[in-house]
Amino acid sequence: MDKRSCKRSLSYAGLLFILVLFIILFLSMGWELQKKEYMLLGYMAAIYPEQESELLGAVNEPERYYSDIYYEKGRALEEKYGFDTGSRDTSRLILRYFFLFCGITCAAGLLFLYADIQSRKRCRCMEEDYSSLLLLTEEKEAKNGLIQERLKLEEGKTKELITDISHQLKNPLASLKTEAYR
Repeated sequence: MDKRSCKRSLSYAGLLFILVLFIILFLSMGWELQKKEYMLLGYMAAIYPEQESELLGAVNEPERYYSDIYYEKGRALEEKYGFDTGSRDTSRLILRYFFLFCGITCAAGLLFLYADIQSRKRCRCMEEDYSSLLLLTEEKEAKNGLIQERLKLEEGKTKELITDISHQLKNPLASLKTEAYR
């Protein structure tokens, strides 16, 4: 796997991790909101048991019961008792999950950055090792070339010496043979 495809697969893995994390946080937040709706619905049904079906319809089909009058009454009721959007549990829950998601995303980004830095360090070390091994190989090849040249030169000299010795041995024997026949 080359460097580019490794980075690409790490990027895809990081994006997939963030996407899965976002989905898990979103589902968890939805579950928390659902629990709050159940608690509110249960509380209202305990107070007004004769209007259970109407309460259930208002929670499950809010667009059917939505009206500006109800919206204004709800907002006026919250203002009357000193509540605003920032003080509601739902707003704090959303804000908490948002900061949790941002924190985990930043931590994942820092983790990937650290992994990338470590990978680059290892790559740099391997490149340095490769260059030193390449230099050592070139030195050994040069030495081998010199040794081969010396061997060829010595082989040539050895052949000459053998030829010389053989020639010198043949000449005195030949002269002895010729004198013996005379």
